[in-house]
Amino acid sequence: MSEHSLNSPEGRKWLPWFKRIFDEGLDLPPERPAELVVRLASGRYDALSGLTLNPRDDLDEILARLEEVERDSSILCAFAPCPTRMQRGSSRRASPDPPLVAKRPAPARQR
Repeated sequence: MSEHSLNSPEGRKWLPWFKRIFDEGLDLPPERPAELVVRLASGRYDALSGLTLNPRDDLDEILARLEEVERDSSILCAFAPCPTRMQRGSSRRASPDPPLVAKRPAPARQR
């Protein structure tokens, strides 16, 4: 997929920034995001729930500095409940939920 995005006329037209990722060595092997998922699923990093993380992050360092990280609300992410969903095996809708909306959490209180 990356090769197509880099070399196709459509990729060059709609994703002109994509080549820069490879030119600047910002690409990652697929094992890195997979490793992040496995580490997060282990339960050891549950305290990081709600943070925006990426495969380059040092999860142990973030965990050790969690109080400091939580004061920087620019990396926090919170979502309202999912939108209305269909009941399984039915054409009737389940009880409606509010629409999915990203919202910024309230700033942490200063101590």
